Amino acid sequence: MNTFYQAGDCITNPETGYCYEVLALLGQGSFGQTYLAHTLAPRPEQDPSRQQVAIKVVSLKQMGGWKELELWEREVQTLGKLDHPGIPNYLDCFEQDTAGDRLFYLVQERVKGKSLAQWVEQGWQPSEKAIKWIAQETLRILEYLHSFHPPILHRDIKPENLILDSSGKVSLIDFGAVQTVYRDADSVVKTFVGTLGYMPPEQYQGKSYPTSDLYSLGATLVFVITGRSPDDLPHKGFKLNFRPYTNLSPHLTHWLETLLEPAREDRFKSAADARMILQQEAKIAQSVTVVPPPSWSRIKVKKTANSLAILCPPVGVNEESLPILIVGILGGVILPLLVFVDAEDMGEAVVQAITYSLLTWIVCFCCGLLFAFWGSIEITINSQEFWLEWRIGNFVMKSWQGKTGSPNKIELDVQVCDRETETTTCELRYKGEVQTFGKLLSIEEQEWLVAQINQFLAEQKEGS
Repeated sequence: MNTFYQAGDCITNPETGYCYEVLALLGQGSFGQTYLAHTLAPRPEQDPSRQQVAIKVVSLKQMGGWKELELWEREVQTLGKLDHPGIPNYLDCFEQDTAGDRLFYLVQERVKGKSLAQWVEQGWQPSEKAIKWIAQETLRILEYLHSFHPPILHRDIKPENLILDSSGKVSLIDFGAVQTVYRDADSVVKTFVGTLGYMPPEQYQGKSYPTSDLYSLGATLVFVITGRSPDDLPHKGFKLNFRPYTNLSPHLTHWLETLLEPAREDRFKSAADARMILQQEAKIAQSVTVVPPPSWSRIKVKKTANSLAILCPPVGVNEESLPILIVGILGGVILPLLVFVDAEDMGEAVVQAITYSLLTWIVCFCCGLLFAFWGSIEITINSQEFWLEWRIGNFVMKSWQGKTGSPNKIELDVQVCDRETETTTCELRYKGEVQTFGKLLSIEEQEWLVAQINQFLAEQKEGS
């Protein structure tokens, strides 16, 4: 498509004589183009600042039908009555005839920043905190739009239409698909408008509701998180399955899934509800509620918003410690018998048998028998530091500590290793060093322990 204007050209409102000098082409669509320009008032004293603006120009000839013209008029009418910091200000609107065509002009405040699509294209990988900020700011805009009577529906929320600047301000642009007519499901105006991948199922049928914008926001956030178009991600039935491609906290994952419910009645009821629940669930993640250990376990846990303390008392005889006990008993009996069988001098054999028996029991105690019946592990973590202590009674046999992390990186990593072998243990990794613990705990206890520590670390990272 040829451009309507070049840099340096002036666009003049024929009614007011107000001029706009074109600086650059910002973008173009099937029947319109958007230009960056600055104002040139008929008299300099009217506008000494030369405000930067965005001018959207559409061609009647290229529109292809009256439906496109209707959408254009609806966009102009809608923007003329909006006043919100997250929506570009409406400044001017006019039209003029050219040779064989009619051009329509919409002048708006120039929004600084880059679209979410541009941020992702440049390699931006936002934190969970940034994702929540974008979600909350966009929901504030939707709350405003949906508060009109009838509600104003954007119908084309996507990464290209959300602008984020370096200060964190979020702006919603391009109201070309806006719908101001909202009735019940039986009489709603049916117009197929939107962008594939970001449209909810009902919009494919030409129906739109306030919750339709919520779905589009959810799909946009998934794109920002994964860097992939929703169309490129798998679906379970009609539901977008983004979980395998993200590493989000459970509450944000569930919140996004609610936005993306195929049935509109299963989504949040409004933008206000979605924002409120997002904030509430963020607080829940910092609460003192704890998933209890297995019912038969003796592990004790104490959790607050800023600290986690776990005590693993002596395990006694269980499926992990019992083999050590059996080996110790058999070793203490079998080795002395072997000495007697091979011995030539009975007196010397008795001494050797007793020596071997004692050595066997000492080795078994060192391998864990003593620890199984008298040893405990204490793990303490707060937002700044962690401690790991191995105790026999009140005596600290060994301790290890370090920094929990920083606002940008959690340095502590805990995991269950060697799951496919008969022996499993927990691994704590910190700055290249590895400590194992919990060998005598059951697999269920180990997995519970690792899950609680990792959840607490994720909560601290999110709240930092």
